[in-house]
Amino acid sequence: MKRLTGLRSFAVLLLTLASFSSAFAQSEKKAVYGLLLDNTGSLETQFSQIKVVGKKVVMHARQRGLISLFDFMTKRDGKNLLAVAKPGVEWSRDENVLNDYIDGIQAVQGHTALIEAIQVMAKELNAKADTDKESFGDKIIILITDGEDRIRWAKSVVRSRVDDDDARRKVERQLVKSLKESAVKVYAVGFTSELDADGGLMRKSDRETAETFLKKITKETGGRAVFFKPGKTDIESVLNELLTR
Repeated sequence: MKRLTGLRSFAVLLLTLASFSSAFAQSEKKAVYGLLLDNTGSLETQFSQIKVVGKKVVMHARQRGLISLFDFMTKRDGKNLLAVAKPGVEWSRDENVLNDYIDGIQAVQGHTALIEAIQVMAKELNAKADTDKESFGDKIIILITDGEDRIRWAKSVVRSRVDDDDARRKVERQLVKSLKESAVKVYAVGFTSELDADGGLMRKSDRETAETFLKKITKETGGRAVFFKPGKTDIESVLNELLTR
């Protein structure tokens, strides 16, 4: 029964990964993709699976348009270490180049600035699409992440989730609004299984907060979030089987 559940989970995952390429197959215009691989320390034990999923995304997305790869780097902000987004490979369809970069990504430390990363990616996608509106149509962000974001806004590190709930919701609303206004769709593969699942009477757990955020931002922008279950079954065989149907 557990293996069947795992297979169904991977089936949903692959159908979603395929949807952001097949959904636009009828369009004559190419898409621009921003692909983020979350390489922060909290995901270090799952990073091999993240890289596999990243390469599968590359395999499909490169057939529909250009890809910019993003990951995180550590940046010091006063006493805090932040993990901020940086571009890796910019606007390529070369699978070897993209995969080589993915292979070389290393884990970094710091509070994850995920909302800021999405803003950076959206800005890059909008700028690229604006350079040739006749060629580029769809703008798609793909997040492979645990969904944790420890930044309230810009450089201010969240210390208390209870105290900062209102601020966080405000920032999320602003982010969704800007994405919708520029027609950027967000898809996410969530690696949330190792986040703390215990919350309390006054707040959601880390896992629930992360999954709620990923579901919200993807649904509101016309995308979709799925949640990866590592260790349930062999990744490569299941992904390959479903992708070749």
